[in-house]
Amino acid sequence: MADEDIIHDAVERLEWDERKEEETPFKKFRQLTRRTALTGGAAGIAAMILEACGSSKSSSTATSKAATTPSSSSAAAGIFGVSEAYHFVLVNHVTTNIFFTPTQNGAADACKLLGCSYTWTGSATSNVSEMVNAINSAVSAKANGIASSLIDPTAFNAPVKSSLSAGIPLVAYNADEPQTGRLSYIGQDLYVSGQQMGKHIQSLLPRAATSLCSSPRPARPTSSRGSTAPSPPSRARRTSSTRSSRRAPRCRPS
Repeated sequence: MADEDIIHDAVERLEWDERKEEETPFKKFRQLTRRTALTGGAAGIAAMILEACGSSKSSSTATSKAATTPSSSSAAAGIFGVSEAYHFVLVNHVTTNIFFTPTQNGAADACKLLGCSYTWTGSATSNVSEMVNAINSAVSAKANGIASSLIDPTAFNAPVKSSLSAGIPLVAYNADEPQTGRLSYIGQDLYVSGQQMGKHIQSLLPRAATSLCSSPRPARPTSSRGSTAPSPPSRARRTSSTRSSRRAPRCRPS
C-alpha cells in the first residue's frame, strides 16, 4: 500500500471513530489539521521513535493523554511487529501555546492508531530547567521514547546523553541543537526559512516599492545662537518630537 493510501486510511479510521462526537469548531479544526499532523508533526515523531525502538521495555506508568485500544495495538503489531503499548513523552517549551495544539492532536491521533500513549509536558514559560527536569523524569520513568524542543545550546547536552545511554531514543522538534547528539530533528532550519520568507516577500513587491528604509532622527533643540540648548525641550516640543518619531520611516529608492 502506498504511503498516501495509508494516510487516507488512517484519516478515515479516525474520523469514523469520531462520528458520534458533537460537531464543534474545535472538532472541525482538529480534522482540518489532521492530514498535516499525520504527514509531518507529532505523528511523524511517534512513528520515527517507534522505528528507533529496537528492544522491548515496560511501559511507563506516568499519566498519559491518550489510552491504548485493542484494535490500535493490533495495528501497531502489524506495522512494527510488536504488541507492546509504548509510552512516549513530548517535552515542550510553551506547553499552553495554541501554536502546538495541532502537535498534540497529531500525537493523540498517532497513539489512537498505533496503540501508544503519550505525556505532554515541559514548561509553559520556556523555563529551561523545567524542561531538563521533564526529560530526566521521563528517563527515570523508563519512557519508550522522548521528543523535545531543544531551545538552549548547552543545557540539554547532559539529559540527551542520559536518555540515549539508557537506551531511550530522543529526537528534537521545532527547535534544534545538533551537538547534543539527539537522534534526529523534525522541523525546519529557522534561519534559512527566514531568509526564504524575506525573498518571497520581496518578490511580491512592485519593483518601484523596493527600497532601503531608515527611521528619521528628531532634530535636537537649539538656542537662538545655534548651539545646543542647555535645558530640556518644552512640553510642546517634546510632544512634537514624539509624534515625529512615530511616523512611518522615510524610504529612498534603491
